[in-house]
Amino acid sequence: MMYRISICDDEPFFLKRLKEMTIAFFSDKEEVQLQTFHDPAFLLKHLPASDLFLLDVKMPEVSGMELAQKIRLAYPNASIIFISSLYEPVFESFQYSPLRYVRKENLDTELPAALSAFVNIQRSASETFEIPFNGYSIVLPIRTIRYLESTGHYIDIHTVTKDYRIRGKLSDYLPVLLQYDMAQPGKSYLVNLAFVSVFTKSHVILDNGLDLTLTRGYKSTFHSAFMKYQRSFHSVIHV
Repeated sequence: MMYRISICDDEPFFLKRLKEMTIAFFSDKEEVQLQTFHDPAFLLKHLPASDLFLLDVKMPEVSGMELAQKIRLAYPNASIIFISSLYEPVFESFQYSPLRYVRKENLDTELPAALSAFVNIQRSASETFEIPFNGYSIVLPIRTIRYLESTGHYIDIHTVTKDYRIRGKLSDYLPVLLQYDMAQPGKSYLVNLAFVSVFTKSHVILDNGLDLTLTRGYKSTFHSAFMKYQRSFHSVIHV
């Protein structure tokens, strides 16, 4: 498998180090097609199709967050790893559903772990969920499902690109979907934890702004599932 990776950092030292570490990580694994950019404005204008973007958060003219915003619009399934010496922007970064937030002072340990997570995601990209729709069977990649909502005798399945309504009960699909990074904030919803931007004691807010109430009977199990998922994300924000 060939992975397309783009790295952007305006500091020559870190750009060189990120490139060397990435090449070293994949040297005995998969093939990579690697591009490096020291000018974020150039990357913003000429955004390449990549499977993974490593972005410095704080850069002149165009920040890593601004790049991530365009990346999410152009390539919603791409993985993003933020690189920064700052801790403060980690909370803001959640809205772009990054794979990891790597601190520059811990680059030697956190970057290989982040790259391992990327490889695992790519290998699990073949995991799918089959649904009956308008007389056909449609196969949805699990990672594209944002959330499911039970409405009467129907289930609305919201993906990053399209919504589907099927007849059935949410409980019928829980044994399958709960095996993945999904959890219930309430009886009528099942959310993909990869799309959770904010998690408070009473609310779950997804990357698209959907604000769901975290109901009492589901708080404990949702909290456990969310924290288990976030153990793979070094900088966890929980308010």
